[in-house]
Amino acid sequence: MIALVDCNSFFCSVEKVFHPGLEGKPVCVLSSNDGCIVALTPEAKALGLRRGDPFFKKKELIRRHQVRVFSSNLTLYAAMSKRVNHILQESVPRTDVYSIDESFLYLDGLEVHYDLEDYMRDVVRKVKLYTDIPVSVGIAPTKTLAKVGSKFAKLYKGYRSVCMIDTDLKRRKALSLLSLSDVWGIGAQTLLKLTSQGIHSPLEFANRPEQRVRSQLSRPGWQTWQDLNGIPCIDTSEVA
Repeated sequence: MIALVDCNSFFCSVEKVFHPGLEGKPVCVLSSNDGCIVALTPEAKALGLRRGDPFFKKKELIRRHQVRVFSSNLTLYAAMSKRVNHILQESVPRTDVYSIDESFLYLDGLEVHYDLEDYMRDVVRKVKLYTDIPVSVGIAPTKTLAKVGSKFAKLYKGYRSVCMIDTDLKRRKALSLLSLSDVWGIGAQTLLKLTSQGIHSPLEFANRPEQRVRSQLSRPGWQTWQDLNGIPCIDTSEVA
């Protein structure tokens, strides 16, 4: 099994570590030239702000709701990412750092001695204890499904930060609740092609006959189809 650990609103979470009075408040982080919003807390999203919004267009809303705004501090974020990953690397046999706020963890063999959900919840607690960064975790047989799980872990408190997709029933249910645009590895061109054929959910895509997928999509599209069907295929180096 593979776990995807995703730091929640990472840039904002780092700023909140050093400004603890901001807990529960709307916070945004801007791009390096302060041109647009690149990260925001759920409280800021609730006000209608979105990633990619030009800062100058949202200044009045930000002022009216007293949103705390920070310029990006990539040196600080990289240092905190390194601290988080040090804890992850101490917790499992092997990790794959995918981005500044996401890492894949290989859990093979741990299931012999541990309940994987409980084990990863303990990792979540350690990361929070030693870095004060909240994380969400998806566990699944493939990287794409682990990414799906992390979305549910982040969205629904009932998962207590960890969502495991370990049965076909869970896989099908999860894929039925997302849109195609939520799936890691499905870009704009693939999305347009699939929706033009009446495919709007990841489950509908996963249910397509393999031969049709291979004939209509490129190799990465076929690999995503395999991953969604629980067949490990995707190497993170192949996904932009």
